[in-house]
Amino acid sequence: MAKFCDKCGNKLKNENAKFCDKCGSKIANATRSTNTTVNTQINNAPIYKEKSMPIALVLSLLLPGIGIVYAGDVAKGLAVFIGLVIINFLLNTVLKSPITPILSIALIICSLYITYEEVNAVNEEKRNMMRNQF
Repeated sequence: MAKFCDKCGNKLKNENAKFCDKCGSKIANATRSTNTTVNTQINNAPIYKEKSMPIALVLSLLLPGIGIVYAGDVAKGLAVFIGLVIINFLLNTVLKSPITPILSIALIICSLYITYEEVNAVNEEKRNMMRNQF
């Protein structure tokens, strides 16, 4: 009978192997004729849908920081939003300079970049988690 790794489902080349030659996990003594453990793991695995970069960026363009909330980091998104509101308020009330609109646009661009980085980080973390699961 063929023997499979309980962790990764790899078919073992040597039926007397103590460790999986693919993932290195210790092999249980039980022998299996089919790969049912891995099939069960795959069927019961959580399905992860990546966060959409265009949606996150449009949300952050409409309301800075909300794209970060969409990505899953509520605290960081609210901090960006509140920070930009305070900075824009100070620019428009204290500075009252002709460059104030340019600075406001620069802040929005920074918010979009932060959103871009956050969505990439979240998606990469989930991809790594899914890879390590099997």
